[in-house]
Amino acid sequence: MNPMLKLAYVTSHPIQYQAGLFRTLAARPDVDFKVFFASNMGVNAYFDRGFGREVKWDVPLLEGYDHTFVPNLRRKASVNRFFDLLNPTMGRELSRWGADVVIVHGYVHSTMYIVMAHCRLVGIPVLMRGESNLLPERSLAVRTAKSIAARGLRPMLAGAVAIGTLNAEYWRSYGFPDDKIFLAPYSVDNAYFASRVDAAGERAATWRTELGISPETHVVG
Repeated sequence: MNPMLKLAYVTSHPIQYQAGLFRTLAARPDVDFKVFFASNMGVNAYFDRGFGREVKWDVPLLEGYDHTFVPNLRRKASVNRFFDLLNPTMGRELSRWGADVVIVHGYVHSTMYIVMAHCRLVGIPVLMRGESNLLPERSLAVRTAKSIAARGLRPMLAGAVAIGTLNAEYWRSYGFPDDKIFLAPYSVDNAYFASRVDAAGERAATWRTELGISPETHVVG
C-alpha cells in the first residue's frame, strides 16, 4: 500500500473562495493535507481597501481542514506589499510537518521566496498556483520586471497550477512547458448555495413587497 501523500499549501491568509478547495483536498483519502497561513488577516473583521468598507465573512474560513498560522514578523494587518508577509520559520515548519509536496499561492510576498528557497535546499518539490493573466495592459518596465521574476522562478518550481486557460497561457508565456502546467480551476460550492435557496427566496419576496413589485413581474438585477 502506497503511503499517503503529505501535501502542504502555503497562502497569505484565509480567503473565502479558497476554503472550499481546502476542505475538498482535506477530504481525499489519499492525501494528508495542511494549510500554512502567513497571516491571520480575514479571520476577524478588517477594512478592505478594494471594497472600501469593513469586511467580516459570513462563511466558515477555517473549518474542515488542518491548518496553522506561522508567525509573521510584520504586525500590520495587510497583505498588499512584498514585505507585508515575512515568515522566516515557514520553511522549517513545512519540513517539521514532513511535507512531500508544497503548493505556494503566488509570488508577490517575500515569504513565498523563503519557502521556495528552503524547499529547493532540502529537495521538496514546489508547485505554484496563481491567478494572473495577460489581459491587462502593462508598461514595458512592468512586463520586463515580471518576465525576469517569472523566468527566475522556473528553476525553483516543479510546475505551475493554473486556475484556467488564461492563467495557463500566462505561465506558458514565461517559459513554462505544457507538461509542467497543471489545470486546476476554481469551481462553485454548489452545496453551500443550495442550502440557502429557501432563505434567499424569502428575502426576494420581502424586497418585492417593499418595492411594490408584483410576484408576476420579471426582475433582472
